[in-house]
Order: sequence, then structure tokens, then C-alpha cells
Amino acid sequence: NITINSQVNIFPNPVVSTLNVICDFNCDAVNYRIYGMNGAIVYDETSACVSAKVKTINVEALPTGVYLLKVTNSQGVATYPLIKK
Repeated sequence: NITINSQVNIFPNPVVSTLNVICDFNCDAVNYRIYGMNGAIVYDETSACVSAKVKTINVEALPTGVYLLKVTNSQGVATYPLIKK
């Protein structure tokens, strides 16, 4: 897979309730997946790219801890550590 980290930004990080993912690319669909440190998938959604290219993810129900966010599209994968407060 090609790394597309330069085309994806996330904020705030650490996050309390709402994570914003900004994607700067054109594509048909984007998959947003959050993994716990044990490798379990705790969030998984695929959606079409929208003109605003901003995805909000409600993480309020996740326990405090460290997670891994993977954003995948037809062009590649972006991976970020995510801290939930």
C-alpha cells in the first residue's frame, strides 16, 4: 500500500468526544477504521468522499487509551496513533 499520511490530517489528538478527519484527495470511497492496542476493530465505516472532505467520528464511548486510526482509499493508507482522553 502507498502511504497517504501527507493527505490526511486529524484533530484534536488527544480527543475527548469528536475526532475530525480531513482528507485532501479525490477518490470514490474512504474507509475509516480504529483499532484498539489489542488489534480489535472498535470503529469501522466506509463512506463516499464528500466535497467538504471532513469526516467527524464520535469516539466518546471509547475507553481512555491509545488507538490506531487507519484511513484507506483507492490511493493508499494513512495511519495515525490516536489518544482518547
